[in-house]
Amino acid sequence: RLKRFKMLISIIHPSLGRPVQARKCYDHWMNTCSGEHEIEWIVSLNRTDAELENYEQCFIGADVVLLKTNSKNMVQATNEAAKVCSGDLLILVSDDMWSPQMWDSRILTKFEMINGAGILQVWDGITAHKLTIPIMNRLAYIKLGYMYHPEYISMYADDDLRKTALKHDMLYNATDIFIEHRHFMNGKAKYDKTYALENSQKAMKHGERLFNERAKLNFPI
Repeated sequence: RLKRFKMLISIIHPSLGRPVQARKCYDHWMNTCSGEHEIEWIVSLNRTDAELENYEQCFIGADVVLLKTNSKNMVQATNEAAKVCSGDLLILVSDDMWSPQMWDSRILTKFEMINGAGILQVWDGITAHKLTIPIMNRLAYIKLGYMYHPEYISMYADDDLRKTALKHDMLYNATDIFIEHRHFMNGKAKYDKTYALENSQKAMKHGERLFNERAKLNFPI
C-alpha cells in the first residue's frame, strides 16, 4: 500500500468562557488521532473574555496557538482563526464535539476521493442536515473566503454553509463518520452562558432573516 502524503490539518476551535472544557476537547481529539499527520490547533478567543488567564493556565503544555482577537461572536472567532491557519484541511471544532478514533485518517480518506473544492457532511448524533462541524479542504475555503458566512452571529450559519456547499457542488456525504455533539439539546451538556449567547433570540432572529435573504438569492458566494 502506498504511503499516504503527510497532511497538515488545521483545527479551528472558537471558545468562550470554557477553558476546562476546551482543554478536555483538545486532549480528546489529540488522543484519538492516528499520529500520522501534523495538526495545527488554534483556540480562538475574545480579548474581553473574563476567563482569558484561565485559558492560558489550562493550555500549559499543549501545542496550541491561543489566538486573541476582538471577535464579537462565534462566527467571527471562527473566521479570524481560519484567516491565520495554514492547513490543507480546516476543521471547525467546538468545546462540545468529540472525535472518533483515527478521525484524521478517516477524514483524509474521504478527501482523497474528491477532486476540487470539498466540504464533508458528518453525523453529529443530532443532525446530518446542517454543517455543525464544517470540514473543508483549502480549495473550498479559498472559494468561499470563510468557514461560516461572516454576517451570521451563530444561529443558521451551519444551515447556510450546507445550502451554499450544495448549491456550488462542494458537499460530500461522510455521515459514516460520527463526531459526537454533546449539546444541551440532547442532554449531554449543561446549559451555560456560552450556549445562552449562541442560542439567543437576537442570534436566532438575525440568522433566520439573513438565511431567508440568501435563500432568495440562491446562496451566492
